[in-house]
Amino acid sequence: MKIVVAIDGSSYSQAVIEECASRLWPPGSEMRLVHVAGPSENDLVAGLFSMFEFANDKADSVSTEEAALENIALALASRIPGVAVKSERLLGEPVKALLGYAQAFKANLIVTGTRDSGIWEGFFLGSVSQGLLEQADCPVLVARNFVRPTEASRPKQVLICIDDSVCSGAAVEWLMGQSWLKGCRVCFTSVAEPRPAPGLTSDSQSEATQLLTWQAERVFAENLAHEWAVLLQEECLIKEVYSGVVEGDPAEAIVKVAKNWPADLVLVGSHGKSALAKLVLGSVSQKVSRRVQCSVVVVKGISSRRYREIRAKVTSDHVLSAILSEQTNANRRRDSSRGENTIHVMPTSLRM
Repeated sequence: MKIVVAIDGSSYSQAVIEECASRLWPPGSEMRLVHVAGPSENDLVAGLFSMFEFANDKADSVSTEEAALENIALALASRIPGVAVKSERLLGEPVKALLGYAQAFKANLIVTGTRDSGIWEGFFLGSVSQGLLEQADCPVLVARNFVRPTEASRPKQVLICIDDSVCSGAAVEWLMGQSWLKGCRVCFTSVAEPRPAPGLTSDSQSEATQLLTWQAERVFAENLAHEWAVLLQEECLIKEVYSGVVEGDPAEAIVKVAKNWPADLVLVGSHGKSALAKLVLGSVSQKVSRRVQCSVVVVKGISSRRYREIRAKVTSDHVLSAILSEQTNANRRRDSSRGENTIHVMPTSLRM
């Protein structure tokens, strides 16, 4: 696996480094710490050495960015054995330079940083991280400068956002290939439209049809999330997997579930286009990346091999009333076991 890690002289680079150090990468992976040189050369050197607590006399003896970056790379490499870590100093406009380097390096992932309040600092101005999210042709991980006081023994919790789109399936398949997934708790969630309010039309038949359509789409969304959850559990041997549907605005709903879970990582696809694919539109993934209090991976540039297969399992040729009649059985399947595995119903507390 090839990872490009964008860092600058701000304190938020430490969140990026910690994100990289905390994950189990495939043996033989290559990681590049990349800084795009800006006007404050001395600030970068001082900031990096202060951030990672190198001695002052050592910092004073280093007069170049290359030396500063090389020391950070060596320190990171010592924390992730089996991964080759090197540093690069680039010149130019940050987004263009980082994307050009990632493309030439054939990167599988770009790691960048931000801060919780939405106010950007240093080279990680909104235009940089958001530019990477918009323009990169590979997944982008936005590392949060956020520390949640949790028990060290608690498994990492991953929230996967699902909708009826190929890119949503690609996001799940990307996650299935990550070495660090083992031992995590995983929650699959899909976002549905709110239940239609009664009395919006004087035509009772139209109102009934509207409610039936909403109910059928919700059942479809529940089954779709459930089938992806089953696939991940069976192939990755994840013990704790949850699945469920929440209602409301997609970005708002995802942020709420991520907080209630609470998620250590949120995974979303990019560029959903179908009628039901409201979850992974670019604007949604950008809103989520800005507002959640944890790291976010936006998966793009990857094709899905299993989307058609998974969708076929939940697609019915029956009329809406027939689909609706399946709801009782669908609810029962939420806690059904396949072998030794069980997909749990998403707790109600996560939807509040």
